[in-house]
Amino acid sequence: MPNTSPYQDKQHGYAPAVAAGTDQDSIIAVIDRAGTVTGITLTFAGAITAADATARTFTAYNRGTAGVGTTVVATLVTNVAQGNILNGDEVSMTLSGTAANLVVAAGDVIEIVETHATTGTAHSGWRSKVVVRPDC
Repeated sequence: MPNTSPYQDKQHGYAPAVAAGTDQDSIIAVIDRAGTVTGITLTFAGAITAADATARTFTAYNRGTAGVGTTVVATLVTNVAQGNILNGDEVSMTLSGTAANLVVAAGDVIEIVETHATTGTAHSGWRSKVVVRPDC
């Protein structure tokens, strides 16, 4: 039976500004209760100009309870297809199309890994929100 709980757990994380050409990893949540990730958003502290050649990729991984998992939960790429991001924009990450990748257990660590193409794109920092529908 599918989980149709109306309840949601929300957890927030933060990442500092980063220079072009620099990658960073940020733990954004430790899951309180088992459930299904229904959304991850990033709210940026400054504008980002979309560019394919220097795109920054944000990948949310479920690192599991041991902190070493490699399951991709969601992604966001600052390319032209995504469009420019304005100061204060809350941007939804694209959730994995594999339902099993969205299932989380209590204690799972969610981490965002930022990588860049060529010289990269700087940003002024961001705040994340992870939304989990807990198991009934």
